[in-house]
Amino acid sequence: MAEFKAIKGQAIKNRTSDPLAAGVAGATWTTGNNLNTSRQGASTTGTQTASIVGGGQTTTPVANTETYDGTSWTEVNDMNDAIGGMAPSVRGSTTATFAAGGGPPGATVNVEFWNSNTWTEGTNLNTATLDAGGAGTQTAGLVFIGYAPSTANQDNTESWDGTSWTELNDLNNAGYGSACIGTQTAALATGRAGNPTKAKVEEWDGTSWSNKTDQNTGRFGTGGAGLNTDALIFAGNANPGASAKTEHWNGTSWTEVADLGTGSPAYQGGCGGSAGVALRTNGEPSPANLVEEFTAAQVTDSLVTEGQMFYRTDTGDMKVTLTDYGTGAWSSGTNVNTARRSLASSGTQTASIISGGLLPPGTYDETEVWNGSTWTEVADLNVGRYYFKGAGTSTAFIAHGGMESDPTASAKTESWNGSGWTEVGDLNTARQKMGNSTRGTTTASIAFAGSPADPAGGGAIAINESWNGSAWTEVGDINTARKGVGGAGTSTAALAIAGNTGVTAIVESWDGSSWTEVGDLNTAREQGGSAGTQDSAITWSGYPDSPGVITEQWNGSSWTEVGDLSTKLIASGSAGVSGLSAAALSGYNGTANVANVEEWNVPSSLTSLTITD
Repeated sequence: MAEFKAIKGQAIKNRTSDPLAAGVAGATWTTGNNLNTSRQGASTTGTQTASIVGGGQTTTPVANTETYDGTSWTEVNDMNDAIGGMAPSVRGSTTATFAAGGGPPGATVNVEFWNSNTWTEGTNLNTATLDAGGAGTQTAGLVFIGYAPSTANQDNTESWDGTSWTELNDLNNAGYGSACIGTQTAALATGRAGNPTKAKVEEWDGTSWSNKTDQNTGRFGTGGAGLNTDALIFAGNANPGASAKTEHWNGTSWTEVADLGTGSPAYQGGCGGSAGVALRTNGEPSPANLVEEFTAAQVTDSLVTEGQMFYRTDTGDMKVTLTDYGTGAWSSGTNVNTARRSLASSGTQTASIISGGLLPPGTYDETEVWNGSTWTEVADLNVGRYYFKGAGTSTAFIAHGGMESDPTASAKTESWNGSGWTEVGDLNTARQKMGNSTRGTTTASIAFAGSPADPAGGGAIAINESWNGSAWTEVGDINTARKGVGGAGTSTAALAIAGNTGVTAIVESWDGSSWTEVGDLNTAREQGGSAGTQDSAITWSGYPDSPGVITEQWNGSSWTEVGDLSTKLIASGSAGVSGLSAAALSGYNGTANVANVEEWNVPSSLTSLTITD
């Protein structure tokens, strides 16, 4: 028998404390020393050990300025105007920063510059703004979005070169209350008021703004720190209610990390610092002088590693570090361009493809691809279809079977190479409403069950076919013939989920040669969305109306009802790598096709658990 060290590469160690998760994942907020003057909407610049806070508002605007040395706050010279809601040069310092815009009364064009010990009024903005975002330094700054009573929500961008302000390209989504993150040529505009989801995120490349992955929690007035590739947002107004949540941005996606001790809208409080070492200052509700410090776990020889075992000498416990999964939830994604149902789809949350579908009274042939920020219409199918399935990626995808405009099921298969469609080998048995291996590829996939005729009168079949990249071959049939069946997995390890033989909850597992019945769903359905693998899958919605928004997750042995969809999405497209990360793409809400996209995520963390008998 192999020794533990041979398996895991490490011996069992003695420790006096549990190991830490390094970096932001293991960071914590701790209480710091409070500001001398309570306020909200102050302009904050600097780091956790050297910050400056100017202006803000209590019941009335204040001009007070305080500097922080990492231990205590010291009152210094006031601003020229008592004002709040200003955008700071977030990458500035305690000796050189600016505060732009703000109010009251209303929104202003005011700009004040701080140089070591005094504020000086400088060149005004071109457009009056309040609660705008800020980035950059005192000589290379950026101010973006905001609010003004005369124009409501703004999408403006202005750049400062040390001499003058220049208007640049607007944002895609207007609003106010963004965090302050980044530099003059690489910034983030995060969740904002004035946007329905309050979760929109955009990235500035020095020339234009592009949509990025939404925040997990929609809110505005957040604090922020870091750069466009490594940032934090924290606190904020979730409307209703203050939020204590902190999210980390790695340049691609947002992950929730340690919560603040006290939820607060903050209003630019805590701008500055890095994603590993940040500061949250001021805000509301009371206490509005609250300060908290965010510090990432340091890299040491006590890092947490999945599978490691250790003995706690102080408690006498043997422990093992395992992945602990939290509670999954659906969140709103970016809508597709054209609402549809019964479409072919595949991919991941950040790279997906949808094609065809049903747009009553006929078929649809358009294809859209998702790059993590936008849906783009690309080349059409050669033959428009619905009630069909697909497998692969956004750049290498096959779509097979379905219904054409006439009432006869199709055997056609088309292959997508990232730019165009090519007809390839037909199915041996034409069918629609089949299931498939959603994690299949253009060279290895299966298509099973379905109906050989029109939806109204077609019976169900059990036939299973395997695709090798050039042709389909009949292989082992499923045990229970049905149509409207869901699928998950690969060509050699798949699931056939529910379906219609009078609507069923039956689930079967494929091992590459035969099917075995496994644990049934809790709620029977057909034409439900599904994604994942043979060991980790998810299914949602479907006919009849009883599944509604119900979602179920598969752990390899049983199904559990988990968080509901926000909107019923029957016959939706799907994407996802497992039951922990998936997406529902468009569908039918019981009345009409909708373009909604919802993303499913289950948070995880490494936890050291005590081994017991």
